[in-house]
Parts: sequence; structure tokens; C-alpha cells
Amino acid sequence: MPSSLVFQQNGVGAMALASPPRATDNADSKSTAGSENGSTAVAAVPIPLRNEWVFWHDKFVANATPAEYTENLKEIADVKTVQSFWSVYNNITGPERLTLRCSLHFIHKGVKPLWEDPKNEHGGAWNFRTAKGDTAFVWRELLMALIGE
Repeated sequence: MPSSLVFQQNGVGAMALASPPRATDNADSKSTAGSENGSTAVAAVPIPLRNEWVFWHDKFVANATPAEYTENLKEIADVKTVQSFWSVYNNITGPERLTLRCSLHFIHKGVKPLWEDPKNEHGGAWNFRTAKGDTAFVWRELLMALIGE
């Protein structure tokens, strides 16, 4: 059953949606040894996540129709390895710096952050507020819990 986490801080929201776990293919790991100076070097080995995830962004528009809301929803990036997660996470605006009425979503690949998505049919939402100074920490810890499954 999908669930969602929504942060609201002075009208700013951030959401993490999770649907039931699904298996993904594990990428083959490769490493290289040896270098010109005789030292051993190990190439970065991709560490696959159990599931692929997608970061989404939206800006609330009052009185928007469902079609307008869907059109306003933007996919930022998908992540399927620990490295790609950190690459995206470290280069997007965190929830503590979002402009008014903007939201971040983090959801399984193949599921849109919409109640109308059939995979969210029996979903729910958890809403809670955090102190302004704790927003970035709470968001990061929740993302870690999601990708760590």
C-alpha cells in the first residue's frame, strides 16, 4: 500500500511517497586494479538500490484542474544506485529552501505522485510539521529510510 510523507513549513511542502517494494535487477559490479605508478585503484562500483526512485517537483496553483496539476508536475531525476541518489540529492534544492507553495516528491519509479495513479489507489498520507531548522535533517533521514528499505 503506498503511503506519503508531506512536510509543511510556512506553506512550503515536501512529500515522499512509497509504494510496495518491487525487485529490480542488480547491475554487475566491476573493478579495476593497477595504475601507472604501481598503486592499486578501484573504480567506483555502482551500488544498486533495491528499487528505483524518482524525484518530482510541483508548484501549487490555486483552483488548478487535475489536468493542470498533472501538467505542472515535473520529474527531476530518477535514481537507481546509491551514487546516483547522492548525485541528485546534492544538486537539487532541498525542502528548506523551496519557494512558497512548492513541493518535492520522492516516489517509486513507475508511480506518479498523483492520487489518480492506479498504484496509489489504496494509498494514504502522513502529514507532520517540523521546526524550520530541522526540515533538511528530517527530509534526508526519511529519504535514507526509503532507499535503505
